[in-house]
Amino acid sequence: MPIDVQQAAHVLGYNKDMWDHDELVERFNTDFWDLTKEEREAAKTLGYDEETWCEEYDEFKEEMEERREFYPEWDWDDLPEKAQNAAATFGFTQDSWDQEPPVVDFDKEWEELSAAKQEAAITLGYDEVTWCYDYEEEEMEWQNKFLDEEWEDLPQEVKNAAKVFGFNKHMWNNDEKVPDFNKDWVDLTQTQQEAAITMGYDEDTWCVEFEEWEEEEQAELWMNEDWADMPSDVQDAASVFGFDQSSWDNDTIDKVPNFDKDWFDLTDQEMTAAKLLGYDEELWCVAFDDAEEELKALYEEDDWDELPPNVQTAATVLGFDQDAWDTDQKIPSFDKEWEELSSDEQQAAMTIGWDRDDWCDEYNNRRNKRLLL
Repeated sequence: MPIDVQQAAHVLGYNKDMWDHDELVERFNTDFWDLTKEEREAAKTLGYDEETWCEEYDEFKEEMEERREFYPEWDWDDLPEKAQNAAATFGFTQDSWDQEPPVVDFDKEWEELSAAKQEAAITLGYDEVTWCYDYEEEEMEWQNKFLDEEWEDLPQEVKNAAKVFGFNKHMWNNDEKVPDFNKDWVDLTQTQQEAAITMGYDEDTWCVEFEEWEEEEQAELWMNEDWADMPSDVQDAASVFGFDQSSWDNDTIDKVPNFDKDWFDLTDQEMTAAKLLGYDEELWCVAFDDAEEELKALYEEDDWDELPPNVQTAATVLGFDQDAWDTDQKIPSFDKEWEELSSDEQQAAMTIGWDRDDWCDEYNNRRNKRLLL
């Protein structure tokens, strides 16, 4: 080949052996316009334009996918020699490869692989993107591997690591199979960080768990406590939403505030109280939606005698009596739009479990039926 063509081939990653054996280089795993200017010029020197390069790009992706899919299914003797050498770079022998299924050990990120291992990975069908994806998948599987095991089946070093976080056999086997994520990674001691790594965590996965702990557990923190065990400021916050010791400690009700207001409808005092109880905007809104659904399901199926006194009172405000409620006429006459209701009627509707949207849906349904008649 002319010298300028050889130089262009080198720019794209070819060597003499690869060129002479018609091998595709890794740069074909890159779209044409993601190449550097020098690489695009080299591609043009080799006779490519955007369209023909993209054809090679698609062929490269397909070939790499086929290598990843089919090489593990082949016996060692059926592998091309270069694939055998690549597998050997990752520690495989004929015996270990022929044991089903051969799985590459993704114990290092792509950047941590030696140049020889990166080249071997490419030969086996991996590029940086697919390698990193499988690395993250394996990392999660490794983490879950220990968390799903019974205490008796854990390696001794994992047991020792779990003990650093206060686990024992009973606690581990009692569906409490993660460390206490009430500390961010940077707040852990070096001993705790090393123990977390032994259990399958790194800083990223620990921080994900920490954030989930904050979101899921913070609001539950005080809800699971008895009134007498809560600080006085938390008791005061609960009182803002109508709780006292009797109603808070009563296991027949949910220990959540009355979510009859959206977050931005709360007063400053209520918002401060909600935050003291462990809520933020997202958690409050989830609870607000859940509470609406629970209220509707709870009260609409109950007979009048089963309704709490405050719900009976609210129903009366909307025009119900026992007979009207119990004869399957469990919605008021939606002859008024929401804005036409008095503030007392709006509050009564929300007590029963209807908000503006529910009310407007029923109003429109009734209006449409009248128009059809």
